Formats: sequence, C-alpha cells, structure tokens
Amino acid sequence: MRQCFVFAIVLVCFASSCSKEADPSRKFVSFQLDSLVVLSENPTAILTAANLTDTDPDNDYPSLKITGTGNHNETITFTLISETDSLRTGSYPSTQRGNGMAISYTESNSTLLADNTNGSLTFDIGDVQDSTIECYFVGSLVDTTGVLSNRQVTNGFIRAVVKRN
Repeated sequence: MRQCFVFAIVLVCFASSCSKEADPSRKFVSFQLDSLVVLSENPTAILTAANLTDTDPDNDYPSLKITGTGNHNETITFTLISETDSLRTGSYPSTQRGNGMAISYTESNSTLLADNTNGSLTFDIGDVQDSTIECYFVGSLVDTTGVLSNRQVTNGFIRAVVKRN
C-alpha cells in the first residue's frame, strides 16, 4: 500500500511538471539604460508594406515599427527597414537609413536617439516564428534636445507579436 501511495505521488508530481503554461511567451521590451532597467510590457509591432506608388523614397521598403511605454512612462520606439520583401533574421544597424531607436520623455520634452546620423544601434532579429519576433539590441543614444546626457543601451531584448498595417 505504501509503495502505491509513493508511486501515486511521484506520478502526480511528474504529470504536473510536464504541463504546459497557459501563456508561454510574454511579450515585452527590456534593456538597461546605463544602470537603469527599462521594461515595457505588450509592445505594439506594426509591419508596413512598401509603397512604390508615390514619389517618397523613404517608404519604398517594408518597415517595422515597435512601440511601447516604459516603466518610467517613457515612450520607446524602434524602426527597422528591410531592403528585401520582408524582415528576416539578421542585423539591422542604425547606420542604414530608416533604422533606429528613440526614447521620448514627455515630462522633460526630451529625446534620446540612435539613427543614421545620431548615436549607434545594433539591432539583431534572432527569431521569427509565425507572427512573433525576438530581437536583441545594444547601442549608444544621443540626447538631441540638450536636456539629458548621452546614454548606453545594453542587454536589450524584444519579444512582440507583429501585425500588418
């Protein structure tokens, strides 16, 4: 009887440890800004198709815009341009026009920025599965307003669900 009881406990523990989580993939943006940890839950990620019907050369490629609100009420925005039909795994440096990151602070009316003329950003799409994208990033953000000092971004990670515009 005791062996049956022990076997039943082991079986219950084993079965419960193998159960799947209800939501295995949390969607978020996370990074360190110098020594400050910034976290944004459930960012929006919008993929916009190329528009070859107008004279604007800035929208001739598909673009991805990821936006979130940080835990200090800052607005975090990433823009990526793909020179192919879709965004794929790989590196998207801010030296390529259209790629970048901005952090906007409403209270101080200031912005930290990395794009093709300010700062630097290395943005790597590590995984694309169905509509979920995972990205890693590091960089140096420049204060374009003169209110804040320049900042280093490290340990950046994004997991978001991409929707088409």
